[in-house]
Amino acid sequence: MTTDLEPDYTDIPLERVPPQDFEAEQGALGACLLSKTALAEVRDAVEVAAFYQPRHQVIFSAILHMDSRGLSVDQITLGKYLADTGDLMRVGGAAYLYTLVRAVPTAANGEYYAEIVQDRGLRRSLIELGTRTAQAGYSTTGETTDLIERVVAESRDLRDRGMASEDLPVEDILDFVQHEDTYDWVVPGLLERQDRLILTASEGGGKALALDTPVPTPKGWTTMGELTVGQEVFAPDGTITRIIAATEPMLGRPCYRMQFSDGAEIVADAAHLWLTETLLSREATARHAKRGPLKPHGTDQAHKRKYFPQVVTTEHIAQTLTARGGHALNHSIETCAPLQYPAQQLSIDPYALGAWLGDGHSAGSRITCDPEDAEIIENIRAAGIPVRKMTTPFLWTLGDGTGKGKRGDATIAGKLRALGVLNNKHIPTIYLRASAEQRLALLQGLMDTDGTALGSNKCEFSVTNKALADGFLELVLGLGIKATLRQDPATLNGRIVGIRYRIQFITALPVFRLARKANRMRPLRTRRAELRYIKAVDPVDPVPVRCIQVDRADGMFVVGRECIPTHNSTLLRQMSVTLAAGIHPFRTWEVIDPVKVLTLDCENGEAASRRKFRPLLAAAEGLEQPVRRGQFHIECRPQGLDLTRPSDRAWAMRRVEKIKPDVLIIGPVYRLHAGNPNDEELARKVSVVIDEARATAGCTVLMEAHAPHGNNMGPRSLRPLGSSLWMRWPEFGFGLRPVEDEKSAQNVEGARGRRVVPWRGSRDERDWPQFIKQGEKWPWISYKPIDADQYSGYSETGAIW
Repeated sequence: MTTDLEPDYTDIPLERVPPQDFEAEQGALGACLLSKTALAEVRDAVEVAAFYQPRHQVIFSAILHMDSRGLSVDQITLGKYLADTGDLMRVGGAAYLYTLVRAVPTAANGEYYAEIVQDRGLRRSLIELGTRTAQAGYSTTGETTDLIERVVAESRDLRDRGMASEDLPVEDILDFVQHEDTYDWVVPGLLERQDRLILTASEGGGKALALDTPVPTPKGWTTMGELTVGQEVFAPDGTITRIIAATEPMLGRPCYRMQFSDGAEIVADAAHLWLTETLLSREATARHAKRGPLKPHGTDQAHKRKYFPQVVTTEHIAQTLTARGGHALNHSIETCAPLQYPAQQLSIDPYALGAWLGDGHSAGSRITCDPEDAEIIENIRAAGIPVRKMTTPFLWTLGDGTGKGKRGDATIAGKLRALGVLNNKHIPTIYLRASAEQRLALLQGLMDTDGTALGSNKCEFSVTNKALADGFLELVLGLGIKATLRQDPATLNGRIVGIRYRIQFITALPVFRLARKANRMRPLRTRRAELRYIKAVDPVDPVPVRCIQVDRADGMFVVGRECIPTHNSTLLRQMSVTLAAGIHPFRTWEVIDPVKVLTLDCENGEAASRRKFRPLLAAAEGLEQPVRRGQFHIECRPQGLDLTRPSDRAWAMRRVEKIKPDVLIIGPVYRLHAGNPNDEELARKVSVVIDEARATAGCTVLMEAHAPHGNNMGPRSLRPLGSSLWMRWPEFGFGLRPVEDEKSAQNVEGARGRRVVPWRGSRDERDWPQFIKQGEKWPWISYKPIDADQYSGYSETGAIW
């Protein structure tokens, strides 16, 4: 529809259309009709004259008039108002008002649209000012100095448009210091409303394993000491994850040797973290599973559960090793899922190779098979391998029997020779690094021939070939199966002829294809087969240890020949729960006023976050300060946020505007945009959004940042990794560094301590603890080490604190 308010372009060349943005104008007006908050933001950001479309000026003037009178503004009320003033048809009718609403991608971006409109309006004013200036220069009347002064005055007016009326006189210092100072505390003496805190922690602060600890990787086995940043390891769910940080070897740390129920052993330092289930949490899991699905009219009691898996230190495990008066092992760790190696091009079908390794003749491609187990032969044939019956009873040949392949290695015997297994039975490395499906098929071939189903899902593989036994053990462990290896004498007609290697395990995986064995398997009745129980934690002499950090939400990775999951964690999670519960973050006996907390977790997935928060919520409830409903809200974005993008900015701001938290916890910093972490401009854009959220809710902001990679030149820096803006932006910046003085290392509690080191000069004096240690009810509590006097004085940057 064409109206008399359309701009006249007849006198303007097409390539010189004045600056304007039709979509931004529609977006700003549409946002005003959708959101009262957006209306206030647009009203403060743009003038009526900045709209290029005359009908948009009329609409915006009407919106401002209605808003000033306290009237509700939407497309219906605005349509009535314009109809009453006689302007409705001039702006395009009621249909155009609905067009404005439909044109808005998100009302949360109304201010951005308004800023674009204002910018284009200023550009047009600048062009007009330049045109008048040029015309004045060509004029033959008036004093030149007067013309210049007039142009300068108009330039100032343009510069200050929309701002001059808000400017207050600059205050005299004598008046300035007379104002009364009051604190709006979130935590008295510690956190004030609208404070900004960034916390960093050096990965060298704990979580360290002995350098010779075996670690499986997609490219084969290595050790903790050989791992490098960028290398890939496995996560507990079997997926591949990348190492993003690794410390230098650390010396003199208290160490323990952990022994597991299946014979596995790991040497870890006292502060290493493990995700374990205690006896009470296992019983709670069993009760929850026994209840089954909730009945239609039943009452869900899940919220009453108190005991969950939790992250604990090696030292804590040593102190709580047993339960029920020493009659039961307390801690257990869940087995990992099958490691997801990539699929391999295998010269021989894995099931067929497994069957040959079990019952094949070492010197050739023959295999022994009882007619009762003819299914084995059929499975090999189903894999595309011809099998011929020989005249000798129970003997078969793999292949067509002609021995005439196109090449010498094209026959089955040739392929076995190429794999290096003729007269040397073992599992080739390429088969141990094959996909989970290929490795399961290999296991089925081995178990159908040399395996036994003992009943109750207990299985055994027995051979006298040590190399084959070792490979078999690695095979089952890599499939997430807990197994034990035992040795006893191998006898023949009553004579000892060697050593028999017996590998026993319980599993729900279909490890048999042979029906007579598979039929003896039953569904698992308990979780015992999925758990490794920690049976001993003994102190040992300190050994060199180091830590890695992986690019994974829960920070977990797999170590040891037995593929045992291990872990890392953070401090801000504890602060969020204590603040919401009304408990001082570092003095657990001190009650404060609960505050509303919003956590935007840009690193951890929902399942990982639940596991980490459950024990913290239980700890608060144990202090009779439970987190009440409505006090703590959380959103998980493991894919990260890019706050430089309007859609992600709107996602975050909608949550801040809805919850209006007292404390906003967001981050970590490196997950808040997708560009170069050192880019100052991207960091500035992120900080602007966070400051906007802080101003909108009047909240305190707590963020986590990673520290830079270490080197061999001394203690690792604790400043935030990435742009230097994060050094300047917050009011408070702290990092955690281990308390490693010789005297503290001899003190059990001190050896678990951390120094709270300021890496920037604080903008105000606050009661932050200088030392924290790992506690029993809470992961971290404040304390004073026996050698505290050696640490006072200087911050990370040299400032006295």
